[in-house]
Amino acid sequence: MRRRSDSKIDPPYGQFCLPLLWERDTSCSNAVKATMIILTISSLILLWYAPHLITSDWDNNHEIGQSDDGFLLVKETLGISPSHMSIILGVTVALGLLLILIDFFLVDTSVWPKEHWDMNNTLCYDEMFTEPLRNGRVIRRPGNALSNLSYFTASLCILSVSPKPICDVLFGSILMMLFISSFLWHATNAPW
Repeated sequence: MRRRSDSKIDPPYGQFCLPLLWERDTSCSNAVKATMIILTISSLILLWYAPHLITSDWDNNHEIGQSDDGFLLVKETLGISPSHMSIILGVTVALGLLLILIDFFLVDTSVWPKEHWDMNNTLCYDEMFTEPLRNGRVIRRPGNALSNLSYFTASLCILSVSPKPICDVLFGSILMMLFISSFLWHATNAPW
């Protein structure tokens, strides 16, 4: 384990951290901790059966059955046709593949301005996220960086609806800015 100057102990990468958390958490007794873990696991198991326990007529009223594809729900809520949604998903997958190929073939991180971005500073990042750093790569933390493609998809869905009120344009634009800024932060590891 690494020790920092502020006496925090970080668990090593790739190891289960529950024993360390259990030992260091003094906010409640062991019985309360065990009860919370049991309740969390039980809730996750119940979530699997939740669709069978919840009855709603919304799907029936909108003629959505279990055999229908997921595009029908998007069509009902956003007004996007299945073909339009297929194009948006295709653009998202193409962008994701392009980013993966760029990361695979450009192993040098010279694409980022190193003189202004301290990409080796991990103090803030390691305290918030557990994904290991990949030095010498274009996308230094690919899991967190590529997960932002969901914001890209949502932004395209919202911005492609017409006519759109100004609040939808603002929300779609904010999602696109969130995609760009969060992707850059996770990809470069630069503490902005």
